[in-house]
Amino acid sequence: MSNIISPLEIIHSAQSKGIKLFVDQGKLAVKKEKNVVLPSSLINLIKDHKSDLISFLETEIESSLGSNNLQIKRIKKSESYSVSDAQYRLWLVSQKEEGSIAYNISSVVNLDRTLDVTSFQEAVNAVIERHEILRTVFRIEETGEVRQYIKSSEEMGFSIDFKDCRGRDDANSYCQKYIETDKNKSFNLIDGPLFRASLLQLSNDRYIFYYNMHHIISDAWSKEVLSRDVMKYYEAYVTDSIPDISPLRIQYKDYAAWQLDELNSSSFQDHKNYWLSQFSTAPPVINLPTSKRRPKIKTYNGRELGIQLSSEITSKLRDFTLERGGTLSMGLLTVWKVLIYRYTGQTDITIGNPVAGRDHPDLEDQIGFYINVLPLRNKINPDHNFIQLFDQIKKNTLLAYKHQMYPFGKLLEDLSYIRDTSRSPLFDIDMDYHVTSKESLNPNSDEGVCDRGTSFAKFDIEFDPIESKDGVYIQIRFNTDVYDHGMIEKFILHYQSLLSCLL
Repeated sequence: MSNIISPLEIIHSAQSKGIKLFVDQGKLAVKKEKNVVLPSSLINLIKDHKSDLISFLETEIESSLGSNNLQIKRIKKSESYSVSDAQYRLWLVSQKEEGSIAYNISSVVNLDRTLDVTSFQEAVNAVIERHEILRTVFRIEETGEVRQYIKSSEEMGFSIDFKDCRGRDDANSYCQKYIETDKNKSFNLIDGPLFRASLLQLSNDRYIFYYNMHHIISDAWSKEVLSRDVMKYYEAYVTDSIPDISPLRIQYKDYAAWQLDELNSSSFQDHKNYWLSQFSTAPPVINLPTSKRRPKIKTYNGRELGIQLSSEITSKLRDFTLERGGTLSMGLLTVWKVLIYRYTGQTDITIGNPVAGRDHPDLEDQIGFYINVLPLRNKINPDHNFIQLFDQIKKNTLLAYKHQMYPFGKLLEDLSYIRDTSRSPLFDIDMDYHVTSKESLNPNSDEGVCDRGTSFAKFDIEFDPIESKDGVYIQIRFNTDVYDHGMIEKFILHYQSLLSCLL
């Protein structure tokens, strides 16, 4: 028999798939990026619980946004502006060049069409003018405070790099090498720009739009916004028409100021109390088996491995989680924690979980660093079966999601734990779940674990399940200074085997 599903569970399931539910003039509305597909099971849930969802969204979600939930106010023009909590946290990490490069966010957009190069360049410039955050740099004041400064387009002196590769026998490999080289170039946070873009032409009707941004001014959601805005401006310029794009009411600096005000409001006390209760005692660190000695200072040297879970396993796990009123991501997380318990014998396990951080309607079309991180702490009872553990993790995850507006950096300040320079604070392993409309991300799925080469690892292990039409692709980046390649490969295979056994 299926459990009763709450509106919050449905909302969480939708958001985990890149879908946002909101109320527009009293009616339930859905917003998603063009490449996101609504699963039929989710559509049915939304239809069956429409009235409950509207009621919940009009009350619980709005009240959690604080007293200024109707609009984020625009602040007065100034020489410099406050940084958000997330930006300050990333600024500290980025003071070491290796740590800064680890937070580069790049994207490759394949354009199979003819292009007017001049109009495309103008479109990119228009997006930079539209979003102030793309013209923002960061400096320390004499008081020691980190502030963000917004440059004009003229001061930035930005230009998109154009490479005409037609006629080159090695066009594809040249472009790949060009992109890989740029991915590993650091940004100057003080002088900027913190955004680079290139247009690579492979043939008369084939181009690559490549861009790279520092995480301090962007996130995964921002990439979708940027690509969409560029193409909207481009279509307008080549057709000599008005761009089909609404003006931005606010900019990132307004959000940063709003967030600081909200942190001091009474409505945030409930969020603070929740997280302090979760970490009233320091969580134990996770030490998986390794022959390596952990460096005294945290490093970012990594490697990326991956494995494709079959559509059959994915379908079974999805059916199980849906029957229990949960989501596929919760099921993957539960199996992940079971595997860590079996490897370490630890029953108190904390995993980091990034969330979009865009609950306020003013933030949907913004480029910027809005992501918050939820440290999901669960205590495993060895006497419980898998269903009991899943129900517990589902409950804890939904509670954490309800209190997601409290910044992770603020929580670290509140806790005042002694910092271990060899580790990330609170957790060393994170899980970032994604959904894509693409087919299988690993065409050689029968070959087991795929080695995708060197990478930067922000944590000891980054566990990134990506749901596609053909199942779930498990992407894992690990710190090569902490863990052995062979051990992590076995760990992934054991995860696959455990998932099959549990279902």
